[in-house]
Amino acid sequence: MRINLLPILLLTPFFLFAQERTSPENQPIELGEIAWYRDFDQAKKMAEKEGKAIFILFQEVPGCATCRSYGKNVLSNPTIISTIEEAFVPLAIFNNKGGKDRETLNEYNEPSWNNPVVRIVNAKGENLIPRIAGDYSKRKVALQLVHVLKKNKKAIPERLNALARGIAY
Repeated sequence: MRINLLPILLLTPFFLFAQERTSPENQPIELGEIAWYRDFDQAKKMAEKEGKAIFILFQEVPGCATCRSYGKNVLSNPTIISTIEEAFVPLAIFNNKGGKDRETLNEYNEPSWNNPVVRIVNAKGENLIPRIAGDYSKRKVALQLVHVLKKNKKAIPERLNALARGIAY
């Protein structure tokens, strides 16, 4: 039996460079409902290409009650989901794994097995705001998203502004 490899060879470059994201339908609760990239180098390339900042979540997966609550409450808020997915490159780094996750943790001197930490960085990986740690509220994330969008002269969704002001959304 002879197999024609031409279709496979033609599709190979597409699959090698496809930007794979997590699926909110079947991902751990710690990640909320955001479709995340999982590779820092790919996220930087995407950020450069699209002119966006990178929203990095350093998260313990599987995680403690704080980590699960952050995913369930903050990272599952519709306003936060839409803002992060549309205006940022969302990147999840597991703080309790090795490999590329560990390399990114080391690059930012983030501890292992820690509560959720967020950094928002540019395409070069440079911090645009101080790291978000210890405040696990929707409002804190909304405030920082607004700050970065203003800094980068990007449109700010009204619902995000309201959430940052403490008006429930």
